[in-house]
Amino acid sequence: MQQIKYDVKDKKIFKICAIVCTIFFLSTVIFTCTSLADELDSILFAYVIIMGTTMFPILALAFWVLFFDSATYLNRLKKYGYIVPKNKKDYDRKLDNLVSGEISSFEEPSKESTALAIISLIVAVGMLINAVVFFVRFSAIMENVSFVGVVLVIMAIAWIVIAIIFWKQRDRKNYRDDIEPVATIKVRKHIVEGLVIVIILTFLSCMGASVIYNMAKYVEKSIEMQENQYEES
Repeated sequence: MQQIKYDVKDKKIFKICAIVCTIFFLSTVIFTCTSLADELDSILFAYVIIMGTTMFPILALAFWVLFFDSATYLNRLKKYGYIVPKNKKDYDRKLDNLVSGEISSFEEPSKESTALAIISLIVAVGMLINAVVFFVRFSAIMENVSFVGVVLVIMAIAWIVIAIIFWKQRDRKNYRDDIEPVATIKVRKHIVEGLVIVIILTFLSCMGASVIYNMAKYVEKSIEMQENQYEES
């Protein structure tokens, strides 16, 4: 028996928490830019900075993600003819209890999975272009940095695989929405969860590419220094 994931009450709580954390974060940023921050004790100032610019933005981001995830979940319920629950307890937390009549047919193929596949493919193309630029930029020392260049290619291929996975999830024969009563097939990644995954992996990919470029530049500089020393000798 499938459980109700979110209700209207959850959505409101997430929204309020997200707004409060965002206000605290922005207030801290504004406060640190004023003359009042100079009057604080150094320990108290450090505490305010750590709490306001580290904890609150993380909490705000988490609550905003939960808010949008709950909003899209409730929209799916409404779209396909379910009762939108104000409180899960009123329906014994069971999805089947939200059925008020005939359920509308689910869209085929899934637009959310299509969008996630296209976004992933765009990132994959970006990573491929980045790899090509790397091989062109460091062609003179390629024998020394080819091993890190291969990592960039592998990253691009990984993104192509991710795009293919999202593309396959368009098929409702093998994947279902989280509100479909049939529980015999896998649940697809929905738009909010999918975007969070894509954003995190994109960030990690960019960080990895930056490290690789810095390594290649360091090798290039070391080779140039060795050549200069050799010419001077």
